[in-house]
Amino acid sequence: RRQRQMCIETVLIADDEPHTVRILEVILNKFGCETLTALNGREVLEILRAHRSIDLIFLDLRMPVKDGYKVIEEIRKDEHLEDLPIIIISAEGREKEIKRAMELGANGYILKPFGLEDLSAVARKWLSRKD
Repeated sequence: RRQRQMCIETVLIADDEPHTVRILEVILNKFGCETLTALNGREVLEILRAHRSIDLIFLDLRMPVKDGYKVIEEIRKDEHLEDLPIIIISAEGREKEIKRAMELGANGYILKPFGLEDLSAVARKWLSRKD
């Protein structure tokens, strides 16, 4: 069923919850995406500097070392990354956090717990832009 794959892009998953990371990895791999993972904000920035081919990032706001807000700010200051789509992963009921992240430069969000359809819609929107 190769025709169901939507991408050949690379997606960075940044979340300190291994369960969330694993779910995103499995689903995105089924879509045909390559995935990289980061467990804290510092790792996110290190990976982004080392792998210039990342096409999309799923970013948790509450991570150790450097939170998602600081990560967004640093990404948007980097001319090589300023157009990188950032999708926030957030627990339900945190509208204020999402609003702040969007104001800093995030492109969208999905709420935990998310379903396959939620993730599919976001991935299709941001990974098919180049076609």
